[in-house]
Amino acid sequence: MRCTEMKELIALYIDDLLDGHIKNMLDKHLEECSECRDEYEILMNQINLCKQLPMIDLPEGFEDELHKGLLRVKEENKNLNHESNVEVLRLKKKNKKRNWKLFTSIAAMFIILIVGSAMIGHMKTGSEEEMSKEMITEESKIYAGQQPVAKQRMMASEPKLKIEDNNAELSMNDSTTFTLEGASENFGNNATVNGINERGIKKSSERKVIKNAFVYLDIENYDEKFNEIVKIIEVVGGYIENSNTNYKDYNAEKSLVNGNITIRIPEKHFIHILEKIKKIGIVTNLGIDGNDITQQYRDTVNEIENLKIQEKRLREIMNKAKSVKDVLEVEREFTRVRGQINQMTGNIKRWDDLTSLSTIEISLNEIIPKDKKIGPVNSNTIDQAKKAFIKTINHIMEFVEKSFIVFVSILPIVFIIGVIGIPVIWYIIKRTKK
Repeated sequence: MRCTEMKELIALYIDDLLDGHIKNMLDKHLEECSECRDEYEILMNQINLCKQLPMIDLPEGFEDELHKGLLRVKEENKNLNHESNVEVLRLKKKNKKRNWKLFTSIAAMFIILIVGSAMIGHMKTGSEEEMSKEMITEESKIYAGQQPVAKQRMMASEPKLKIEDNNAELSMNDSTTFTLEGASENFGNNATVNGINERGIKKSSERKVIKNAFVYLDIENYDEKFNEIVKIIEVVGGYIENSNTNYKDYNAEKSLVNGNITIRIPEKHFIHILEKIKKIGIVTNLGIDGNDITQQYRDTVNEIENLKIQEKRLREIMNKAKSVKDVLEVEREFTRVRGQINQMTGNIKRWDDLTSLSTIEISLNEIIPKDKKIGPVNSNTIDQAKKAFIKTINHIMEFVEKSFIVFVSILPIVFIIGVIGIPVIWYIIKRTKK
């Protein structure tokens, strides 16, 4: 038990008003805590001193004065109660008026909420249906040959084969085990894999980053701008990977044109060429992407080196094999290792191509400048106005129909509110008048 709890219970302990369990705990605490024991002894001394004080007689006339004081207090309480009752009655009348206004406001808000929610639900359903129809109509009008340029990202993942650095064992059967040693042997400085010099496949200190970009341009003369792009990329040794051109009208001579061009340029000219292309027209969308494959490239080079060492060891094991079964198992493993080497070497070639030549995808959209020529009036203006007028009338009719449906749908709710609310309101008015 803590000292604070002891101080709270010490008065009850002295008066012997505690149960046996708590009393025993206090006894034990007093034996252990000298501070609480001293405080207990001080209180007991004070009580003993008070008990030793002599009895003193009451002053003369004390009883009469006490009786008069009690009568005076009773009269004051009576007057105070009367004033309180008057104030309570006044507040009750005032609260009745407030309650009447509150009840009517709540009922009105409840009715408005029901009507509004029902109308909003019907209108929302109708608007969603209308929007769905319009979206389907607009999508069906999109020109079939116009497609957005897709960004291409090439990532390669190759299986990795772990080879021990010191030694490796290949078990052919229970009786024959071949041990391979000398993992650090070199197997020829001029060996090639699929045309790639193995001596040249090594860790490179330079970073390998695949750079891509896309740019959307609004232009005035499609053919002129297309030829300008071709000249820009030919100067730096680039080339057009693919391109396509779409005409917005059946008459190619009068139609506006849009098209897509994918170009490959040397990586060192990437930013310079991109800035030149941006100046050809008005840029409406631009994006640049860089994919750092340095670590993946280096890991793949190391894997090729390790697999080549394993391939050489397998050749040695094959020469030492004495049974057909051993030869077949070694040949199977040799084929697997050679397949991984070919796959990883192909990835190295592809990454070298992607990092040495950056890709820029260009989308050209031919427009008619509005500040150089006054355009003709659209021949479909009257038809469009007629359709808009009919559409507005249909919306008005639809709103009236839905409003009528909502009104009919909430009639049962209004009836229930009237059956319950009218007697309540009548009762409140009657009580207010009283």
